[in-house]
Amino acid sequence: MEKKHIKRASHKKLNKSRAVSKSNKNKFIFLTVAVLLVLAVSYYAASRDKVAATVYGEKIYEKRVDAIYNSLPSDSKISKALILQQIIDMKILVHYAEEQGFGLSDSAFESELKKLLASQNEPIDEFRKNIELWGITMDDYKESMEISIFIKGVLENNAEAAANIIEQGRKTADIVIYSEYK
Repeated sequence: MEKKHIKRASHKKLNKSRAVSKSNKNKFIFLTVAVLLVLAVSYYAASRDKVAATVYGEKIYEKRVDAIYNSLPSDSKISKALILQQIIDMKILVHYAEEQGFGLSDSAFESELKKLLASQNEPIDEFRKNIELWGITMDDYKESMEISIFIKGVLENNAEAAANIIEQGRKTADIVIYSEYK
């Protein structure tokens, strides 16, 4: 009987080691699949939201440049590089305006936007959808409104003054361009 008992014990050990082996194999498969999913999602997100440039640490995404470029008439001679440069210049003007203590509060922006939309009889949701087609967020739109008001009011529509601010900003700003737009 001892032999049978020993065989049973070794048989139990063998089944137990198989169970542990299956458990480890399942864990390994689960971890492998999880890592592959994380890598795939990261790659997809990175490819969708590829950074074209940074200005003062603020990211400008290629999808925004592409959206503006794709919205232009097909016979347009404007390059993606020029569009990116114009966005960079806008960021420089916004930074300068903020340094000067100028900017729109959220309530002032909303008030100006409501006036604009009322004059065009356009609901806010429709407006958001329309500007998103251009790759523009509400924050981007607020920046452009701030620049417009800043140039009209503070710089008194002086294109030379704005050009000087941009030129100085290009020299001193922390600008990094990642894209190879030509």
